[in-house]
Amino acid sequence: MLVFGEVRKASEKNLVLDAFDAIDTKDKLLIAPGWKFSKTKEPINSLKWLKVKQSKKYRITQEFIKNQRVQHYFKAANFVFLPRIDTLNSGVPFLAAAFQTSILGINQGNIGEVLKEFSMPIFLTENSKDLNISINKTLKIKTTQKLYNSIYERHSLEATGKEHVNLFYDLKK
Repeated sequence: MLVFGEVRKASEKNLVLDAFDAIDTKDKLLIAPGWKFSKTKEPINSLKWLKVKQSKKYRITQEFIKNQRVQHYFKAANFVFLPRIDTLNSGVPFLAAAFQTSILGINQGNIGEVLKEFSMPIFLTENSKDLNISINKTLKIKTTQKLYNSIYERHSLEATGKEHVNLFYDLKK
């Protein structure tokens, strides 16, 4: 499971760890670059944090992935987990699409809209049962080039430019 981008808040950190624990296999690895460490102590459950620090299944670091290595991480991941609880938008779904990697995120803002458009699972709340169901759906997705070609067509520079022009014409009326 790849968590791409900053993981800032305690609620996001707990969500990442809960999602990773919900993956029903022993052969798993969590990669979470961009984890913002607390200056005092991690504001997450102490037992969870002890488990994270002692296990080789967790690769959590404050350092971001270098640009030239991003593709390797996305292509190696079974799926990308987007733990944005209070953030309404993200470019990570488009980055995952570029590398044909499944993605799971919460149903809010553009994150939910884009994931629905991409036919990717979403979870509705931080409820663990809903999260478990969504993770299992995400792990079963077989991404195809056809799906991503249609995404590129709908979100190309030309298509986006036309939408903006139409918006300005509509506002002018």
